[in-house]
Amino acid sequence: PLYVMHVHHLYPSQCKLQHDTERGRKSVKKCRRCNAEDAMLAFREALESAIICVKTSGFDNVHLVDTFGITSNSFAERVSDGVHFDGVVTRGEVNLLLAAAGRGMRHVGRDNNFTCPLNPAFEASRELNCPLR
Repeated sequence: PLYVMHVHHLYPSQCKLQHDTERGRKSVKKCRRCNAEDAMLAFREALESAIICVKTSGFDNVHLVDTFGITSNSFAERVSDGVHFDGVVTRGEVNLLLAAAGRGMRHVGRDNNFTCPLNPAFEASRELNCPLR
């Protein structure tokens, strides 16, 4: 099986200026824009659509593991840099992934009717100008 980690909660308010330089200020602005709620939801929707499309193509051993609940709380927000979390929250995410793999837990998205969306939102992240690096 292939287990794909879903996009966890993002906190653009936690994007902090590391270096008070032009590059540092641009980095914070990009962090806030690319991790805004609409961007996060677009990334989540695109990933869900991709997994559903893969499953409808006959690859039923691909599973989406969603740690959104673990990262959607005030504790996680306090220990986030906007995108990443401290070791406590990250270990919680890893434990969920290991439980999914070891105990056969599955998460596939909104429903179990595996139909590939006619117009998946794959282009949304490109429109936000948020490269993966």
